[in-house]
Parts: sequence; C-alpha cells; structure tokens
Amino acid sequence: MGLSYAGDLTVQTVAERLPELLAELPEDGELELDLSAIDEVDTAGLQLLLVIKREATARGCPLRLTAVGDSLARLLALTRLDMRLDPARDTAEGETA
Repeated sequence: MGLSYAGDLTVQTVAERLPELLAELPEDGELELDLSAIDEVDTAGLQLLLVIKREATARGCPLRLTAVGDSLARLLALTRLDMRLDPARDTAEGETA
C-alpha cells in the first residue's frame, strides 16, 4: 500500500496527521510512504514517523520510505533515523556507493 504526504510534519500538524496515518496502515503487506513533498519537519514530525514505524511493525506491516525530500533526508541522516526508519533503503544506498 502506498501513501503520499505533502506539507509539514511539525508540532502544529502532527496531532491531525497521526490519526490519518494510523487509519491508513494496512493489516498486512508493506506500507510505502512517499514523503518527497514534505516541506518542513521538526522533532514532533520525527516522533510521528517513529510512531508510525512502531505501529506498522506491530501489525506486521513493514514500512518503506519510497521517497524523501532533501531537507528531510538530511535531517534523517543527521539524527541517524534514516536507517531506523527504513533499513532496506539505507542498505541499498550503501551497496551502490
């Protein structure tokens, strides 16, 4: 199942985004998240992504980030959450480097 989100993942928006994302989690299969159109992310947004990852794992639904914007990619790398949120993507990038 693929989801695409745009806009911000900030303290002002996570309260409304969390129920939306949780409702979209499939009962089985993989959840693909396209975050390439996310404009701004803060620590609340990172926490939201970690909650979604935890819930997806608990449901047996692997999470895969199909795309992230430059600023989000830098923030994920800086906080070392890139590998925690999507280890397959990190491994694939390491193989090509």
